Amino acid sequence: MSAFKIMGEKRALEFELSDGSAWSVPTMKSLPVTEARELIRKFKDADEYGATDIVIGFFAEKCPGLVERLTMAEMEQVISLWNESSRESLGE
Repeated sequence: MSAFKIMGEKRALEFELSDGSAWSVPTMKSLPVTEARELIRKFKDADEYGATDIVIGFFAEKCPGLVERLTMAEMEQVISLWNESSRESLGE
């Protein structure tokens, strides 16, 4: 548990599917440093399809059951929202 709290920090992307189920996935900035660095390293070494697979694996780990419920088009929308949310949390 953190000993401090940064006010206003966006720690997670929260979204709801059309079936009403609510989901939350941590933004990049809220990940432990070692986990964020590993994810960044994987992205650096991946082509477009590999990067998509890495993100899908990340979502499968952080949101068990989500990936199996989505079409690829829906997954791409969620990934896009997560990317946007993570950029905002990194101050870009």
